[in-house]
Amino acid sequence: VYQSPKLDEILKIVNKRSQNLFAEQLLRTVAAIIDSDGTGRTALKSEKEFLKKIGIDPDKMYIMDGSGYSRTNLVTPESIVALLKFIRQHKYWNVFYESLPKAGIERSLNHRMKDTPAEGNVRAKTGTLDNVSTISGFVKTADGEELVFSIMCNNFNVDNLEVQKVQDSILVKLASFSRN
Repeated sequence: VYQSPKLDEILKIVNKRSQNLFAEQLLRTVAAIIDSDGTGRTALKSEKEFLKKIGIDPDKMYIMDGSGYSRTNLVTPESIVALLKFIRQHKYWNVFYESLPKAGIERSLNHRMKDTPAEGNVRAKTGTLDNVSTISGFVKTADGEELVFSIMCNNFNVDNLEVQKVQDSILVKLASFSRN
């Protein structure tokens, strides 16, 4: 018998360390619990059913894995924002939120947005492949208004760091924004 860490600890590994193997295993484990079949095909079917149930059209996306590492995955910022808005209303919201890295402080965001209003404020998950850079999560404005965001950049022909600087400048502007 092997007792795994609790789900909140696994989520921190997935989101803060970007551990793709754990992400893939989570998807398959959920499918095994729901359908008694933890195959990739069943897992993706379960994921599509869940997305449809919460109001996200799975036919407008192409998902091939649980980690987002496949270059054939196609999702929109709109669908990610819808998913994050759903999570925001979920009873386990805080567990998910605590699993996201803090800008300028933790893991994949430890070097980003330092010494800005976004530092420690932006909580987000990044995704990076060759010529792909994404960041999605939550930020509070200068007035304390919580915003949900998803910035996806692909097919660019500059260094990834240049794209991340643009993403960071957008998030700093959002963290500095005031309606007053």
